[in-house]
Amino acid sequence: MGPAGGMRKRGWVFALCCAGLFLLASLFVSCQCGRSVKGEQEEVEQKEEEIDGDESEEEGARTGDGEDEEEDEEGGEDEIPESGGISEFDLNEKSIGSGSTVSDLEVADIRWADHGDYFRIVFEFARSGGGEVTAVPNCHTWYSGAPGDKEYHKIYITLEDIPTYRFDYAPFAADDTPVSLGDPLVETLQRVGTADTEPVFFLVTCSYSPAHPGVSSRPHRLIYQTHPMRIILDILKY
Repeated sequence: MGPAGGMRKRGWVFALCCAGLFLLASLFVSCQCGRSVKGEQEEVEQKEEEIDGDESEEEGARTGDGEDEEEDEEGGEDEIPESGGISEFDLNEKSIGSGSTVSDLEVADIRWADHGDYFRIVFEFARSGGGEVTAVPNCHTWYSGAPGDKEYHKIYITLEDIPTYRFDYAPFAADDTPVSLGDPLVETLQRVGTADTEPVFFLVTCSYSPAHPGVSSRPHRLIYQTHPMRIILDILKY
């Protein structure tokens, strides 16, 4: 082979070496780019997982707070205000109470007093098995007769959760025996005789005045107070 052939051969070898180096360099760059992109994708996915985890924790915290609030609200359903009822004086029938029968209920005391503008009759309740009454007893009031009728000065109150056969509070143990309240306007209170299985109810007799036909001067209200549980009948005196 002559000098020219040797030069051509060395040229081809040099070209092949350059091409090989270029190919290696391209492969190296491609691998690095692939690793970089893959690393960036993994980093992004990791950050997304962290964000999703934070959101899940926040959502769990919010859900937990909501559950606590619901539990508090449910717990509060068993609680009643210390006082309530129908506080307006008028001539309408009135009803108060929990709406469901309050069991093991008994009358612990009945008392009355003059409060100036109104006269108050109090029925205090207890549980026959002991313990405090935590639900408002069901009670109902109404007038006898019609406006303008002399019987309209009579007010009735029913203690709906107590059957007559379980009532034994003196001095109202005897049926239809008026007990003086010592007031010239709100005169007497008596337990009305009824069947043993019927609820206990009382009659309040107020004085009749021709100047005020019927019970126009005897509106009433029906309220309760707790600790101990009391049903209160207030009768307006003017």
